[in-house]
Formats: sequence, C-alpha cells, structure tokens
Amino acid sequence: MGESIILTENELKSLTGYMIASKQIRWLENNNISHYVNGAQKPVVLRSTLTGGQNSSNNITVISKKPNFEAL
Repeated sequence: MGESIILTENELKSLTGYMIASKQIRWLENNNISHYVNGAQKPVVLRSTLTGGQNSSNNITVISKKPNFEAL
C-alpha cells in the first residue's frame, strides 16, 4: 500500500515544529499552507499540497472556520 494522501501526525509535527493542534494550525495559516480542520479540531494537510501532485495548486487557499466580519 502507498503513502497516505494526508500528512501523518508526526509529519505535521516535523513540518510545523509544534505538537499542539492549535499551534500547528496557526503555523500553517502564517505560512499559507492549504489545510482543513477536522472534527477533532486538528489540521489535515493533503500530501499533494507540499509535493506538487496533481491535486495541488499554486494558488494556496487556507480553509478557516472563522467568520469574515469585514465582508459584512
């Protein structure tokens, strides 16, 4: 079986330098790395985002649950 399509917890720790999910999310946002936040409030990063696979994009979008009050 091949690699998972998402980074493992250890890979996220290595990438961000943080063990705590909220700090990982903040680091990913500050570095403009596209990610999702799962139901356990942990970041999920697609491997293709970093490796340039077919699903990656040069226009990285950060997915955030925070409301954009400036849009009102």
